[in-house]
Amino acid sequence: MSKYVKNLIMRDVAAKFKDVEGVAVINPRGINATKNNNIRKKLHGKKLKMTVVKNSLAKKALAESKIKGFE
Repeated sequence: MSKYVKNLIMRDVAAKFKDVEGVAVINPRGINATKNNNIRKKLHGKKLKMTVVKNSLAKKALAESKIKGFE
């Protein structure tokens, strides 16, 4: 992934999480597409979202946010 693309992703993640005060971090390995969609539907019903982001990009993007603990 090019540095330009990484910067775009980090800006997008930072903008999405700008006013967010809390997150839950999960490991989606082993979850098939059907389970993934079911989880997203349940979250959507509660007005929550699931976003998949590379760990290193999340750390950099959220360094200046209210959310702490990614280090």
